[in-house]
Amino acid sequence: MTDYFLLAFWLFLLGALTISWRAGDRRDRVMIALIVATAIASSLTFSFLAAGQALAVVVVIDCILLAAIGRFALSGDKYWPLWFAAFHAATVTFEGIALFLPPEASMVFWRVGAFWSLPALLAMTTGLILDQYFARNANGDAVVQSAGSAGM
Repeated sequence: MTDYFLLAFWLFLLGALTISWRAGDRRDRVMIALIVATAIASSLTFSFLAAGQALAVVVVIDCILLAAIGRFALSGDKYWPLWFAAFHAATVTFEGIALFLPPEASMVFWRVGAFWSLPALLAMTTGLILDQYFARNANGDAVVQSAGSAGM
């Protein structure tokens, strides 16, 4: 089961990265690169350390990412970083709880926390696509209204 989740995560990350990279601007790409770097660092951590030690290191890595994406969200004019930060905060919360539980229970909480990376990536990708769409259409509200009223 874990192997399927990891494969699904990496495939989803690759797809989100590809789509988001094209849809985002320079500042977005810096955050996308940071997200990918933390995913790689977390994966390598679990490859080289025991589960308990790796979880502690991953919590630190994810807290750094949360701080960076939170700062990006508060300094920008886009909404996707707010959603990403919220989903990632759920991940960090579950990982933090997992640090204080016995090994069996901690892996359950870690996996529940890891699940929230998928909606975070989905929020990033969807937000960047919508930002790009509305940037191309100077009057984005009129485009949506005319599309909605066309069927009446």
